[in-house]
Amino acid sequence: HNFTLQYPTTPKQFSPPAISQLSPATHSFINTHTLSHPGALYDIVFSPNNSILASCSKSGTIRLWNARDNFKLISEVKDSAETNLEEFYTCAFSPNNQLLFAAGKLKNPKKWDSNDNDYSIIPSPIKIFDLSSLNNATLIQRISGHEEEILCNKLVTFKRQNYMVSCSQDGYILQYLMSSDYKRVISTHKIDKVSSNIVFWISFLPHTGNKFFLAAADNAIKLYDFESRSVLKIWEDIFPGYCDYVSIIPNPPNSYSSFTLLARGCHEFSSNPETDRQKLTTIKTLSLDVPFLNAEGKKKVGGGEKVVGKRLKEIEHEKEVKSVKEIELRELREIGNENMRLNVWQSKVGSNGRYGSVGSVMGIV
Repeated sequence: HNFTLQYPTTPKQFSPPAISQLSPATHSFINTHTLSHPGALYDIVFSPNNSILASCSKSGTIRLWNARDNFKLISEVKDSAETNLEEFYTCAFSPNNQLLFAAGKLKNPKKWDSNDNDYSIIPSPIKIFDLSSLNNATLIQRISGHEEEILCNKLVTFKRQNYMVSCSQDGYILQYLMSSDYKRVISTHKIDKVSSNIVFWISFLPHTGNKFFLAAADNAIKLYDFESRSVLKIWEDIFPGYCDYVSIIPNPPNSYSSFTLLARGCHEFSSNPETDRQKLTTIKTLSLDVPFLNAEGKKKVGGGEKVVGKRLKEIEHEKEVKSVKEIELRELREIGNENMRLNVWQSKVGSNGRYGSVGSVMGIV
């Protein structure tokens, strides 16, 4: 499968904050590169220094592209010793660009699952590849914990310690405390031990020092406290079917307690993969308001209010929710059309605060 990097030119007409679908008549796109990678592609990620683009494939490989040299192929990364069938769904770079964390699905080629009409799924690890030599990346660690395929994996820093967080079709969110170089797991904890059926995606709230995050799980959106590893609030029935993605649209820097969300879900679902593809999928924009207290618990932080006494970065992770009952999630708009029939859990939704994009199994963005 090929994927194309596209850059929008300046629109001829657009009046914020209206939401409209872009069209060739009002907007044009210039194809700059077409990069080939065998198999369905589930994730493309830039390294923190924007020098490398990594693409994850159903073929069990990750390709590294040189973003500073016309996106030339650098190398292909895989676990050559893996004897099972492997598919990579998600990947992440370490902050120093030296490590690549890859995860997805493992299947036993010697055992058939008649219910899934596929080879049997086995526990899937997170694999760490050393990128010191980009032309010869080596596997240095396999991290276990999940029982089924891993749909999302992120690296975060909280209170000056390194963590990795992953979610899976097994319904669990796992929190890994990592060593200072991210090469070793110190401890592992389950967040919200009452399992969901499936946890599709997680997104951390900005300006909170990674203390709070959202999860798209089953047909709900859940708000978690990363430090206490507990769920604060659940909003169910966001979609009639699954809610399989949630992200935070970039807000102004002084917006400390109000967040705009993008959520995707399907209106129907069934166990038949042929009919699943025909179910209508839509995007919802939502407003999340969280009343925070600052570190001393004396002054409410929010509504663009200026933080005093300490720099924001120093108190972000010390924020506490003033009242769970006051946390509000409101639907702003539902967006969709007949071409948005995807229901592919691994597909991502992107936004830069003004424009949003979503891919489809129909070959349409």
